[in-house]
Amino acid sequence: MKTDGLDLLLDFCDSERRKELMEDELEEDHEDDDSFENEKEKEGTHRIEEELDLSEVESDINEEGSETAMSEMFSEEDDEDVEEKQSEAEENSPDEVEDIYGRKINKSTGELIKFDPIAARRKLDELDALMPSTNEQKQRVERTVNSIINKLSDAMLIKSQQGIAELWMSNSKNDVKSALYKFLSKALLTPFRLQDSLLTTYGTFIAMCHTMISSELSAHFVECFLCDLVKSMSEEEEPDNKSMENRAVLTAFLVVFRILQPSILIEIIEEFAKILNLTNLFAIRTIVVYAYKSLKKTAWPFVIAKIDEVAMDFQMKPISALPRAKFLLEELIELKKAPPKAVDYENVERQVKVMHGITKKKGTHASSDQKELSMTLKDLLHAEERGRWWIIGSAFRLPEQGGYCHLASTIASETEKKGFPREVTNLATKAGMNSEVRRNIFCSIAISVDEDDAFEHLLKLQLKGEKERELVHVLIVMMMKEKTFNAFYAALLQRFCEYNKKFVVTLQFALWDRLRDCDQLKAFQRTSLAQLLQHLIANEVMPITVLKTVEWATRSSALTVVLKKLFIALAKSPESVLKRVFEPIVNPQKRTKYEILSEGMRVFWHMNLKNVDAYRNVEQWIMESGYD
Repeated sequence: MKTDGLDLLLDFCDSERRKELMEDELEEDHEDDDSFENEKEKEGTHRIEEELDLSEVESDINEEGSETAMSEMFSEEDDEDVEEKQSEAEENSPDEVEDIYGRKINKSTGELIKFDPIAARRKLDELDALMPSTNEQKQRVERTVNSIINKLSDAMLIKSQQGIAELWMSNSKNDVKSALYKFLSKALLTPFRLQDSLLTTYGTFIAMCHTMISSELSAHFVECFLCDLVKSMSEEEEPDNKSMENRAVLTAFLVVFRILQPSILIEIIEEFAKILNLTNLFAIRTIVVYAYKSLKKTAWPFVIAKIDEVAMDFQMKPISALPRAKFLLEELIELKKAPPKAVDYENVERQVKVMHGITKKKGTHASSDQKELSMTLKDLLHAEERGRWWIIGSAFRLPEQGGYCHLASTIASETEKKGFPREVTNLATKAGMNSEVRRNIFCSIAISVDEDDAFEHLLKLQLKGEKERELVHVLIVMMMKEKTFNAFYAALLQRFCEYNKKFVVTLQFALWDRLRDCDQLKAFQRTSLAQLLQHLIANEVMPITVLKTVEWATRSSALTVVLKKLFIALAKSPESVLKRVFEPIVNPQKRTKYEILSEGMRVFWHMNLKNVDAYRNVEQWIMESGYD
C-alpha cells in the first residue's frame, strides 16, 4: 500500500487517526488563508507606492508648466478608449454576424454589409491557426510524399495511393495537399520532355486519389496546377523548355481520366489564344491531341470553332510566316478532319481500364462513383475572392456580378422543381415514347449536357428489373432517329455495359433484332448500326461473337452493306486491337466453338474485302495458329 501511495487510506480508516488528519488539514487551510491575506496587503502597499510615484511625476510636470499638456494627454487617451469601445460595439452588434467566408452580414435579413474579397482567405488562415501543425510534422509529410512521387510507377500505383491515404487520415490535410502539389509540379517542371507513359502514370495516380481518397485532394491540385499554368502563359518564347508541353499533356489527362469535365479545356484553350505565340500554339495543339477522344465525344463543335478562331488570329501575326509556325498550324487544322497519328492511345486506354479495375476491386466503381470536378477555369482563377464552392458546397455572388451557375445545373434544378420542359416531353411523344418509363428515360437523356451528365440522370431514375432494360432500347431508338451517327449514344451504352454486365446481355439481344430486321431500316439507320457495332467491338464492350446469329450464306443485300461498313471501319483499328477482337476465332481453344462464324467471316472477306490488308493479316494469324 505504501509503494502505491495508499498508506494514508489505511490511516483514514482508523477513527482515532482520522481525527488527527482532519485537524492537520484545518491548520493547513488557516495557514493558506493567512499567507493569502499577507500577499493582498503587499499588493496594496505596492499600488500605493505606484500612486505616490505618479503624484511625484505630476508635481514635476506642474513645476515645469506642463500641466495642460498632461491633461490633454489623458483626455486624448480617454477619447481613444471611447472610440475603441464604440468600434467594438459596432463590430459585436447583435444584428451582425460573420459567415463561413468571414464576411459581415445582417443576421436577420442575410444581406451583405461589408464586402471583403480576401475575407475568405483570412478566415481560412484563422482556422489553420487553431490547428497548427509543427514544422517537424510538415517536414515528415513532405519527405514521405516526395519519396512516393519519386518511386511512382505502374507497379507502385496501389501502394502509392495507400501511402497518400494513410497520410491523409493521420496528418494535417493542408500539409498533405500542399506537399502532393509541390512535388508533382516539381516533377512536371523539368526542362526536358517526360515520357508519355510517366505522364499517364501521374494522371492515373491523381485520378485514384480523386476517386479513392477525397476529391478535396484532387481539387487542390487542379486549382494550383491550372492557376500556375495560366500565369506561365506569356509573350516570351521558350523553345528549349519542355515544361509547358509536360503540363499541357497532363492537363489533357485530367479530362481523359475523368477528374475534370471536358468543357474546362475550351476555357484553357481560350486563355492560350489570348497570347498567341509558338509556345502557346504548340500547347493548344498538344491539349487537343491528347484529349482528342474525350473532346470528340462531348465538345467537338466547340473545339472546331475554337481551332478556326485560333487559325484566323495566328495568320495575322508576323511569326505565322516561320516554317515551324506553318507546320503547327497545319497540324492543328488537320485535327478537324482526322485523329492524330503520332500519339499511342493504347497505353492511356490501358491505364484507364487498370484504374477502373482497381477501384472496382476496392468496392468503388469509377464509372458510377467517380464524379468529375465541375468548377470552371474562371471559378479557379477567382477562388480567393469568390470562395471554393466545390469544397464548401455553395458560392456567393459578387456585388458587381451576377451568379455564375452553369446552364446544366439550372436546367437540372428547374427539372427537379417543375418536371421536364414541355418541348422535351412533346419530342418524346413524337418519338413514340408512350410509356412513363420510356418518356422519363428519353427526357433525362435529352436534357443532359454530355455523356456523364446523362449517365448520372439515368441512375437517379432508380429503375429496376424490366424497367432498367428499357434504357438500352430507348438509347438505340434515339440513335436510329438521328440522320447522322452520334457517338454520344454509343459512349453512353458503353458506360452502362461497363457499369453492369446485365446491360451487355440486353444490348446483345437488341442488336440481334436490328440485324435480323435490317431490310426494314433506312440507309442512314444501317450506317448508324454499323458504326455502333464498330464502336462496341473495337472498345471490347461487345465481342466479335455478337455476329454469330448472322446467316452468312443467305444474308440479304441490306445486311451485306452493314457488314461491309462494319469490317471496313474495324480495319482501321491498330493491329493490337484487331488481335484482341478476333482472338475467339484465332485461339485454338475457342475457335472450335465458333467454327461456323469463323468460316462465314472468312468467306465474306474473300468475296467483299479481299484487298484489305487487315483481314489478310487475320487470315495469316489463323493459319499460323494451325487452323486449316
